[in-house]
Amino acid sequence: MKHALIILLIAITSICNAQSWKEARQTKWKKTAICIGSSLLSIGLEMSGDALYDMGKASGNKSQMQWGHTLQATGYVVPLISIPFLIKDSPNRVISDVAVIVGTYASMRYATADLAYNLTAGLDPLYAGVTTTHDNLMSKMIPSGRAFTKAIVFTFGVSINLNYW
Repeated sequence: MKHALIILLIAITSICNAQSWKEARQTKWKKTAICIGSSLLSIGLEMSGDALYDMGKASGNKSQMQWGHTLQATGYVVPLISIPFLIKDSPNRVISDVAVIVGTYASMRYATADLAYNLTAGLDPLYAGVTTTHDNLMSKMIPSGRAFTKAIVFTFGVSINLNYW
């Protein structure tokens, strides 16, 4: 499994290096797409991996657990690979760049993590679990209220990028 992750990391890095760094830095739309896309891809991989791991653990399926772990690890690598494309040339702006990246990731995670997990696990898309404080708070809201708050936070995450880059 470690070898597969290393090969995946090398492949992704070589693809990123093959692209011109200047091309990725030229337009606002490219940076917005990279920031939002890498956040969504990362969250999708992490949550799908988490669901596969949990289902494999519950059923005793070690292969499913390994795939889940691999997807989770890949999800953690995706944002790290996208950072060189997002940091601006000015060293004075690095802190604000990182704040935008973290803000985007946090808002996208809140808006889409439960959905990705639930769809992978075969649950209702608006299902709220009972294992964490967040799940307990969300289960007290009506489903349409949960969907509305997630839509507002998703819109906020997109608008951060449209206004910044």
